[in-house]
Amino acid sequence: MDVFSQKNLLKVYQELKLGKLNTGLDRLSRKNFDKSIDDSINIIKRKITDSTYEFTPYKEILLLKGKDKLPRVISIPTIRDKIVLKILGIELKKIWGISSNLQETIESISEQIKSNKYKYFLKMDVSGYYSSIPHDLLINALSLKIRDANVLELIIKAVKTQTYSTTSTKNDRETSDITKGIPQGISISNGLGYAYLKEFDTLHKRKRKYKYFRYVDDILVLCENETEGAKIQNIIEKELQTKYILSLGDGKEEKGLIDNGISFLGYKFNSDGRIEISKKNISRLEVNIETLFHEFINSSDKRIRGNTELIKWKIDLKICGIIKNKKTYGWVYYFRRNENTALMHRLDDFILKMIARFHLEKSLLTSDGKYKGKKFVNMFYEIKNKGKLSDKITNVDNYSTLQKREILKKVCKRNADTFTDVYVDIEFNKFIFKSIHEIEYDLQQQYM
Repeated sequence: MDVFSQKNLLKVYQELKLGKLNTGLDRLSRKNFDKSIDDSINIIKRKITDSTYEFTPYKEILLLKGKDKLPRVISIPTIRDKIVLKILGIELKKIWGISSNLQETIESISEQIKSNKYKYFLKMDVSGYYSSIPHDLLINALSLKIRDANVLELIIKAVKTQTYSTTSTKNDRETSDITKGIPQGISISNGLGYAYLKEFDTLHKRKRKYKYFRYVDDILVLCENETEGAKIQNIIEKELQTKYILSLGDGKEEKGLIDNGISFLGYKFNSDGRIEISKKNISRLEVNIETLFHEFINSSDKRIRGNTELIKWKIDLKICGIIKNKKTYGWVYYFRRNENTALMHRLDDFILKMIARFHLEKSLLTSDGKYKGKKFVNMFYEIKNKGKLSDKITNVDNYSTLQKREILKKVCKRNADTFTDVYVDIEFNKFIFKSIHEIEYDLQQQYM
C-alpha cells in the first residue's frame, strides 16, 4: 500500500481536522488550506514521489515547566507538514510495534513490588533526552528496520528541520546543518524517542537479576540491594555514554529501600505495591482548581468574571475530563490506578472549601450543602468498578446542535440564538478545543 497516496493523504487530513490545527510559520489557517485542498494534496504527493518534498521550519512555542526551570521548546509544523508527519508517525508505530503503554508500565511496577523479589530501587533521568539524540546514530537505528526509502528520507528531513519563533527573520535563521536533537511536539517525536533506545531497553528488560522500566527519559530499576543498584547504575551510565552518546542527569538520581516507597511518573508506589497519586500532584491539582476561582473573581474578561456556569464547567472537566472525537481527555485514566480513596475525598472537600472561601454557596451548592457538579469520589469508584465512566464524563460527541447552542449561551455567554447551525458547530468546537488544551496542559505537568 502506498501510504502517500492521494486517498490516504486526504484521509489523514480529514482526521487531523477533527482536532485543533494550529498554524505553522506560514500562517496558513485550516480555512484557507481547505480552499485549495486538492491542489495541496497533489503537490504533497508529487514532491514526495520525486523526492523534492521539504518541511517548512517549525514554529516555536515555549511550554513553561515551573519556577526556576527552562521552558520546553515545542515545534509546530505547518498544516501541510502535519499531514506528512502524521503518516510517518503511524508508520513508526507499525514498524516498532509502539503502543501507548504508560498504564501498563504503572501496573507492571506495582506487580513487581508486590512479588517481594526486590528490596531496593534506583531512579535515573536521561539528561535532555530529545535534544541530545545524535542524528547519525538515530539514522543508523532507523535504517535497520525501515525499508521504505521515502519514509526514511522524510523522517531524516523532518528531524533536521529547525524551529524558529514567529518574530525571527531570515537573517536570524541558521543555515548550518544540525547534527543532534529531535523536535518535540511533532507526530514522530515519541516514536523516534522509543526507537532510538529500543535495543537498549530490550537488553535490560531481559535481565533476570533486576527489573528495568523506561518512560521517555525516566528510568526505574528494581533490584536486590544497594550494592547491586550501584553496579547497575554504572553499567547503564557507561552504555548510554559510549553507545548512545547520552548522559544521566547530574545529581537527579534517587535510590533507596522500596519499603520507603517510590515516586515515579506522578505516582507513589507503596511498599506493598499499592498505588497512590503523588502528594505533589494532588497539591498541583488543588492549585489549578484554586486558579479557576481567582479567574472567576479577577478576570478582565466579562465572560469569565462572575460566570458561575463557566467555573462549574471547568471544575467538572478537572474531575471527569471530556470525550471529543471518541478520545478521552483529562485526569480520568491518571486517577484510575490510584488506590487511596482518602485522596479523592480530600479533593472533593477542597472544592467545597473554595466555594465557601469565594462565597459561591448559592450558585454552586444544593440546599443540603453538596456541590451541584461532579465528584472525584464518584468518578473514582465508577472507573475502578466498571472500567468506564458512562454518563459521568462529558461526551460532546453526542451533543445535538440545540445542546451546543445552549452551552454557548449559558457557559460562554454568547448570543448564540443568532448563530446559524454551521456557525454553532464552529464556535462550539473552538470552545471545546480550548477546554481540552487547558486540561491537557494540567496533565503534562504531572510527568515533568
